[in-house]
Amino acid sequence: MRKVCAWCGDKLANLSGESGKTSHGICDACSLDVFREMSQPLEDFLNDLDKPIMLIDERGKFITGNNALKTKLGLPISTGGPSYIGNVMECIYADDQGSCGRDIHCNGCVMRRSIELTYQTGESCEGIPAFLEHDINGRVEVSWYEISTFKLKDKVLLKVVTTKEPDSP
Repeated sequence: MRKVCAWCGDKLANLSGESGKTSHGICDACSLDVFREMSQPLEDFLNDLDKPIMLIDERGKFITGNNALKTKLGLPISTGGPSYIGNVMECIYADDQGSCGRDIHCNGCVMRRSIELTYQTGESCEGIPAFLEHDINGRVEVSWYEISTFKLKDKVLLKVVTTKEPDSP
């Protein structure tokens, strides 16, 4: 399966899936044109989306989020400055070694790895199961999510939807 820009038709990526099928996305150049034509600030665009969305920079730091992030997940829309995703999502390992990304558990973090892959390659990740462990009143609790990442110029959009633990294979 190949992924092409729905606006200009340029090839974006080769994806696993049925041969001869085409998936659509948007390239960096066209995404900038679309936002310019919309004459809508990015924050307003994000707030028009009904799923929780975060904007992540090239270092994996949270820049902003939409209103659904607060209403559906109870997470902040702004942190007053760049914070790593694990700190925003209140991951139990985010502060153990000084910040998100520095604990041994971080190497296997699906959110972190998906953001890095999308930033480095431009390849989107869609519907990926992920979990985070949280400290809730001294008890470790696991939250399950379905995440998707999309590259937008030099940033990554992260969609986070709460879900239940996936069935074991």
